[in-house]
Amino acid sequence: MHLSEKRLAQRFFQDLENLDWYRYCSPQRFYPLTHALIPWLAAAALASCAAGLYLGLFLTPQDDRLGGVARIVFIHVPAWWMAMLIYLAMVIATWIGLAFNARLALMAAPALAPTGLAFAFLGLWTGCLWSKP
Repeated sequence: MHLSEKRLAQRFFQDLENLDWYRYCSPQRFYPLTHALIPWLAAAALASCAAGLYLGLFLTPQDDRLGGVARIVFIHVPAWWMAMLIYLAMVIATWIGLAFNARLALMAAPALAPTGLAFAFLGLWTGCLWSKP
């Protein structure tokens, strides 16, 4: 991490204390911050996904009637929850963008669509696997 990225991250946490949120509504200020935080957030997301998959697929006991197929529920249900949460975030971002004329919110809404679609596809696919014991 470069020195300027460290300063941006420190300024972000200082702004959290001061509640100066409007500073990051502009893409010119938001992009450098996200450039500094993406590696850390990506590592945390990958570690959380790996831990959840390990706990859900390997440490849970098998069902008496369905066997190991029941473990798919630990992927199926969170995938649908994430798809619905992402679609809700798209709606909220669109509302904020239209109400306050925030360009960043209007840019975030279509950027979230492929991720929501991927989670919805994962939910459909695991639902098909789960219903076929």
